[in-house]
Amino acid sequence: MTAIRDPASAHPDVQFAIEYKAKEPRVRITLADAARTLLAIDEAGVDNVGIVLDFGHSLLAGETPAEALQLVHRRGKLVSVELNDSWRGWDDDLPVASVHLFETIEFLLAVRRIGWTEPVLLDQFAFREDPVRALSASITAIRRLEEVCDRIDLDELRAAQDRQDALAAQEVLWSAIGAR
Repeated sequence: MTAIRDPASAHPDVQFAIEYKAKEPRVRITLADAARTLLAIDEAGVDNVGIVLDFGHSLLAGETPAEALQLVHRRGKLVSVELNDSWRGWDDDLPVASVHLFETIEFLLAVRRIGWTEPVLLDQFAFREDPVRALSASITAIRRLEEVCDRIDLDELRAAQDRQDALAAQEVLWSAIGAR
């Protein structure tokens, strides 16, 4: 853990952040998920190192991004939040909610739940699409999903979750989206 401890100790006035990722450019990376990264930071024993929680990287790690966000936040190590989307097998950097609509809504609700007030950043690289159009699509999606989050009956959603009624919880989300 000297690779974490040494620079952080040498510069205690600087906030360092690790953006974990399961693979790319290598096939496997040691700090591949939120839990391993939290353990490594804890083992390094420095206070000025945290985590960038990238939605797509969390998917790639096989995590539920909303759970990973809350875990990192509870440990006091959340430094930055990034949105994009992926197919889970690679860091695809797709436009927001292009694949995982409900998980993106769940993530945005978790961002609200933890009281995050810093900007939510886009980490997106348009490999084939026009970059301006792709980023504009993500910004539009975020705005639309924020409106959806505003319409979600949180009490009804919590009640469905407490009953472990996935179908009722899904219906709350569909209702907020405007589907009947």
